[in-house]
Amino acid sequence: MRPQEHPISPSSPDTDPDESGEPSLSRGEEPIPGSGEESDSEFAEVASGDWLEDAPEVVDEEAEHAGEVVSGYGAPPVVAVVITKDPGDWLAETVASLEAQDYPQLDVLVVDNGGEVDPAPIVVEVAPGAFVKRLDSDEGFSAAVNTAATSVKGAPFLLVCHDDVRLEPDAVTQLVAEAFRANAGIVGPKLVDWDDPQVLRSVGLAVDRFGAPREVVDPGELDQSQHDISRTVFAVSDACMLVRADLFETIGGFSDAIGFFGEDVDLCWKAHLAGASVQFSHRAAVAHRGDFESRRPTDALSLIHI
Repeated sequence: MRPQEHPISPSSPDTDPDESGEPSLSRGEEPIPGSGEESDSEFAEVASGDWLEDAPEVVDEEAEHAGEVVSGYGAPPVVAVVITKDPGDWLAETVASLEAQDYPQLDVLVVDNGGEVDPAPIVVEVAPGAFVKRLDSDEGFSAAVNTAATSVKGAPFLLVCHDDVRLEPDAVTQLVAEAFRANAGIVGPKLVDWDDPQVLRSVGLAVDRFGAPREVVDPGELDQSQHDISRTVFAVSDACMLVRADLFETIGGFSDAIGFFGEDVDLCWKAHLAGASVQFSHRAAVAHRGDFESRRPTDALSLIHI
């Protein structure tokens, strides 16, 4: 299936390309779910409305079974925001793993952060219903997520992802369930190595008295169930993190001043100051490639925190 030759408004396949100068938003040919069944949860009013700006209201046939996923609440819509720029083959694996999730109310928005290569052909091949948003320039990961968030309306949760993560089929279900269980504002999964899932990459982040972040796990540490308990942490990696959309808006999203490295700790820090909690979910497993050095120029590496 070939992507659209021109970006289109999701409200109509016959709409002319956007001439307003705003970043364009396009998608594959298949419709994308737009609303959930009514529930008794605090998210009922939000979930029943349009969650993606100008998106058609299409009822997901699986929504009536959402209560089996998150018991007692139903499954509130989640929008996965994947930030990419001139990716390799791993983007297809990332999007395919999102497409294979067992969560019934998940939709995908891939943001091309000023790249030279259009990711739409890769995305539409594995997820025809996903959206692709292209930005004119690379202002950093933080700014890209913040821009993408303005296109999402009504979804109670955002799932922020790098373009080099591979989620286990139940990862989103486990993250949402943990958010409800712990009443958390931000939830992160167990991150493991892309090539060797027995090697842990992140189970939450701590900070020292000077505010410098550090991983809880040691480099190369093997997963022997020693971290298999969901718990409150200071921060989680934004390689993959679930964030309450209302919290994200309230605290101003990511800091645009932090383009790379440290923006996740800053976001979680602001969440704590706002009275929200940050949770690690050991039941949600996500593989992370994380080879940033090979994809960014040397001056970008100077932004790495110590």
